[in-house]
Amino acid sequence: VNLFGVDRTVVSGNTITDDQVQMDSGIQVRSSSRSPYGNSITGNVISNVKNNGIFLYDASSGTYPILTTSITGNTITGTAGRGIHLSAAQKTTVTGNVIDDAAQEGIYVVVTSHDNIISSNTVWDANGGIVLDGSSNRNVISSNRITDTAGTSYAISISSGATDNTLANNFYSGTGASAIADYATSSTKYTQWDRLTLDTRQLGIVAYSPLSIFASSSAALASTT
Repeated sequence: VNLFGVDRTVVSGNTITDDQVQMDSGIQVRSSSRSPYGNSITGNVISNVKNNGIFLYDASSGTYPILTTSITGNTITGTAGRGIHLSAAQKTTVTGNVIDDAAQEGIYVVVTSHDNIISSNTVWDANGGIVLDGSSNRNVISSNRITDTAGTSYAISISSGATDNTLANNFYSGTGASAIADYATSSTKYTQWDRLTLDTRQLGIVAYSPLSIFASSSAALASTT
């Protein structure tokens, strides 16, 4: 299903499987010469596609971002690419989706993808759980459950260019999802299982696990504010 430059369209209740077109995703929203807005992708079942399960894509790399999309309650399994890929998508709501066995990241956010809410999703055995990459700022990542029983990646990874993001109450487990990797030394804030507010503004590269914190600085990590 390809939505090209359209607004306020609902894609709901479809079953999409075994897509044989190498470059196509299961459901794709793409901008043209303006920013599409208000589309809804809900309750679809997507499996074994050759690229991403759901792909929001601005070919201009941020000139015409995809705006105010709702991605809710979809089940995505066995993708050759990412489960959900946001590229220059802004004010998107990604909630209640189940992603299983993605060959790449479960949820990947990149290229000026700002002000998105990614909440209450379940990611199983992807090659990286949730990733904020590039200049993806002011996103909220909350109440997601990430499990990887055999991988070597992180539950959540934040690149150095992704700033002012908030992580709260995410649950993660397994050998490939035992920690959070935070390379954004300027402003990441989050609350986790112990309900401490962590501010990485003064830290170097940091990897967090539910039971311990590793950092390249001796700066204070926790506050009660």
